Amino acid sequence: MVQRWCVTVVLAGLLLAGTAVTHGQTPAPATAPTEEELALKPPPTFGQRIGEVWTWFKIKWQLGGATMWFIGFAGLLAVASAIDRGISLRRSRIVPKGLATEANNLWQQGQYEQVMQLAESSDSTLGRVVAFIVEHRNNPYDLINKAAEDIAAQAAVGTADYIIAHRIPHFAAFALRWLPAPIAARLLMRSIERHAWTFVGAGAFTVTGPWNFTIDRSQAGDRTAPPDTLFRWYAAVFARLYSRLVRANSSCTGAAPDPRYPLRWHYRIAPVTAGAARVRALPPERGAIRQSPAPKSAAPRPPVSASPPASRVPS
Repeated sequence: MVQRWCVTVVLAGLLLAGTAVTHGQTPAPATAPTEEELALKPPPTFGQRIGEVWTWFKIKWQLGGATMWFIGFAGLLAVASAIDRGISLRRSRIVPKGLATEANNLWQQGQYEQVMQLAESSDSTLGRVVAFIVEHRNNPYDLINKAAEDIAAQAAVGTADYIIAHRIPHFAAFALRWLPAPIAARLLMRSIERHAWTFVGAGAFTVTGPWNFTIDRSQAGDRTAPPDTLFRWYAAVFARLYSRLVRANSSCTGAAPDPRYPLRWHYRIAPVTAGAARVRALPPERGAIRQSPAPKSAAPRPPVSASPPASRVPS
């Protein structure tokens, strides 16, 4: 955010400086040049062409009036946002090139200290994941599972807050907070359904109402079955989004009631009340399912067979 506003201020300063330089300059009345003058006139230089373009831009700006200031400011915000995303989301900050291969080679050789140093020196998202794996490689499975759930809960809060801050327009978030909860929930769920492929991928995201949905990864083609932590992370993200945008203290509970389909979780969003029992998410009605389309870039799903998927044996 700081980088974005710094870039915006710099671009606005350059725009205003250029406007101030040419402000008040009235061009001399133009007269039609003769053929001799055109023949003797040298071709315009690069600087002269830039000046002509700037003069043309000034004329259009003055013709546009006050509307051009709004368009110019919106353009500055768009350019600043693009520059900020290019800086903060560059590949070296997320997945540095060669880090996974080098870390894997060191891991195979048993050089865990070198893997930890490599991960910490990368200062990236992948580096923090590798460092966590190395640090907890000798811990019992139950302890690792509990730590993974805690990390998933914290990551869900951070993910929801990031979506609200950077992916939802501020006016839309303001409107959702002031609209009645049933209307706000319906609008938010419809928006999430349109962008479901960003977090479900080739899986299926079905909506059965503003407070109920289903996530099915049985036909997603995952090489390894995702753990239950991922599905709890989904619930925590939705709970955070609804708590901040629709209704305070909202909870989201999910479960896979059919043991034949352990990767098909049904969720329900409800307010948190003191002493209330956890609400079990039931499968939706067959006619109430509305499935969001997968993007063209998603991997094709295998044909649905009559037998349940054997991607994971339910525990």
